[in-house]
Amino acid sequence: MKRISTAWIGVGTLGLALVVSGVAPVTSASAASAKNKTISIGLDQTLSGPIAFVGTPELDGAKYAVKVINETHMLGRHVTLKLNVYDDQATTQQGAINANAIVSSKDVAMFGPILSQVGIATTAITAKAKMLNVLTESSAVVLNSSNPNVYNLTSNGALSFTALAEYCQSQGVTSIAFVYDPIEANQPGLITEATPIFAKYGVTKVTSYSVDSTNNSTFVPTATAIISSGAQAVDFIQPDVGPALLKELKQGGFTGVTMSYTVPPALFASAGAAANGMVMPVSFTPLSVKTPVEAAFIKGYDATFKTTANANSAEAYDSILFIATAIKNAKSVTRAAIDKAASALVKSRAGFTGVEGHFKFTNREGNLPTILTIFGRLATPVAVVNP
Repeated sequence: MKRISTAWIGVGTLGLALVVSGVAPVTSASAASAKNKTISIGLDQTLSGPIAFVGTPELDGAKYAVKVINETHMLGRHVTLKLNVYDDQATTQQGAINANAIVSSKDVAMFGPILSQVGIATTAITAKAKMLNVLTESSAVVLNSSNPNVYNLTSNGALSFTALAEYCQSQGVTSIAFVYDPIEANQPGLITEATPIFAKYGVTKVTSYSVDSTNNSTFVPTATAIISSGAQAVDFIQPDVGPALLKELKQGGFTGVTMSYTVPPALFASAGAAANGMVMPVSFTPLSVKTPVEAAFIKGYDATFKTTANANSAEAYDSILFIATAIKNAKSVTRAAIDKAASALVKSRAGFTGVEGHFKFTNREGNLPTILTIFGRLATPVAVVNP
């Protein structure tokens, strides 16, 4: 079990923190306001291994949220929010170990993981403990729909597929190739979900290509088959093979649209120049700043971590803010009360608003408007299609 205990007590400009959080400081009458009280949240994230570049901004976004929450005294002037951080190493086994440790601790809620397969294991554990568990990216909330305490602050696939289908229509695309790994339980179903959505926008010729995501050495046969099929677009339902397959496609002469329906863009950075033109839907990007709250978040996050905020850091920030809001509304630190407050929050007329925007929950998924983004070399965002 790998764990890093992090008491992230914020320092910095309180005024900025107030703008970012969108909440006013609360008095000692608020939730869990006993003097010098510490409330802890367990965080499971992939912080080592080949996709640690995804987990790092998620962790930083969570840290920044705790910083702001503590600076604004959101949970009470003498209350400190703390993260207990665990690394799942991108494995189901370690994720389950971490989830059991969190459930056995004094943590009042859990944030993470990001990987679907890990999430399937961990949410089963938190569900038994009736612990509020907020995820991002992971589709586990859908696959574990019977677990009422699990929430996903990432838009569902239908919204992403619709945005991509509209883009394909604008580019005159009528045929598409989906790349998936049959071992991933949710991926065949995603293609089934996507097919009629693309058809609605004139993309009626659909082919699917099965890949082994554990073998990243060569995908020449798959690239050759896609090019030979005449597909005008490729959608990486299995993003892990994206960088290697992208290179093979471009080397083979593919000039069509390349996209991934929902994946951290940084995953495609290793594709180098082949990533140029990749189209991906995100819920947040510094290229499209619409509110003072977003601008303040970007400024504060960038100053804190000396790097630019991205969709991962923003969704993690909102996830921790969601948990903190549930704690505040519960006026209690018992898991049952916090879980009940989270349910009431998503059902309320006001709902929940974070730096990504206003969340509209369906099946405990916090759907947001999709920002379709075009990426350049090294998967760097260069343009927004629908700002």
